[in-house]
Amino acid sequence: MGKLKAIVSIAVTILIFSLVVVAIVKKQSAICEKIEIKIAASQNQPLVSVQEIEKMIADSNVVVIGKTVKDLRSVTGEVADIITHHPFILQCKRVYFSRSSMIIEIIQSHPLVHVFSENDQYFIDDEGFIIPFHPNIHESILVANGHIDYNFSRKIVADSVPLLHSLYTVAKEIKADPFCNAQFKQLYVNKNQAIELIPVFGNQLVLFGDHSDAKAKLLHLSKMYSDALPYHGINDYTLLDARFKNRIIAKK
Repeated sequence: MGKLKAIVSIAVTILIFSLVVVAIVKKQSAICEKIEIKIAASQNQPLVSVQEIEKMIADSNVVVIGKTVKDLRSVTGEVADIITHHPFILQCKRVYFSRSSMIIEIIQSHPLVHVFSENDQYFIDDEGFIIPFHPNIHESILVANGHIDYNFSRKIVADSVPLLHSLYTVAKEIKADPFCNAQFKQLYVNKNQAIELIPVFGNQLVLFGDHSDAKAKLLHLSKMYSDALPYHGINDYTLLDARFKNRIIAKK
């Protein structure tokens, strides 16, 4: 009886293994008939269309439709690389196959600050990429203007342009602080290339300097606006100078 059970068990195992192998072979030999683009849901307006992604793939040297899944396994990385060249795509999350379709999941960029240079306008996104202007973006985000001489040419990281790196760093810290995010909506670059913050409430100019110690500077400004200015009158000061370490200099 024991020997019979062992034989049955081995037979079942072989059968299951065979079915798995057949399923894998069948899947690998399946022909790709279409591409499905899945754009991750976002709070901001759509910046990428399915048609744009399909055209990028069609214009490349990678042939997808009509190829077997087995043949396409080796080009999934290339497909992902092609897609991430789109200026508004932050990441190609994954490329995989389901039945006769190649599924492409992407995440689009989320603009952090709207930059108005002397002759151009563009965005810096949450991850620090400089991306072109897009008319679909209507949400309220930080604005940066003034003496900014960099004009958009291609999708690059803000780190490669010192002034834009400073604007990105300061904007990122403002967004992370609920009070500052409500209080400051504009970053102005003066002729000395120092950043000034324009408050929503209050008529004073906030001289911020560069991005160094940005988090600490914003913390001191928050305390100044919430603890000190209400007792002295929010419009009694014309200037708040936050450039110095661990202090705010207020001038009437």
